[in-house]
Amino acid sequence: MRKVLLDANFLILPFESGADIFEQTNQLLGVQHSFFTTKSVVLELQNFTTGTDKKAIASKSALAMIGTKKITVLMDSGNADDSILSLAKKHHFIVCTNDAFLRLRLKKEKLPTITMRSHRLALL
Repeated sequence: MRKVLLDANFLILPFESGADIFEQTNQLLGVQHSFFTTKSVVLELQNFTTGTDKKAIASKSALAMIGTKKITVLMDSGNADDSILSLAKKHHFIVCTNDAFLRLRLKKEKLPTITMRSHRLALL
């Protein structure tokens, strides 16, 4: 079973673009997998929820989705990107992110990444 680690910007994606990241990930991977995120990503989303702008509303929806989609939250500490990189290396996660800097760091480590391109997910 493959393990897929979701970054904050990826969790917000369904509410900003309408993309079904879960169905597209299923189609892209074609194998059984489980979704995970980190406590630092949850805290990042919580920080975005103040206000009434699109990002705040999307962040609130993403937090609710973590429970409804049964996304496992892994305990970590520190910076979300650093934790994601560390967990991906240690536990062989596929990382879902649109963060360009994080994608570069993952590429340098030769770690698989899923990103959104032209409203479709792509495995890099």
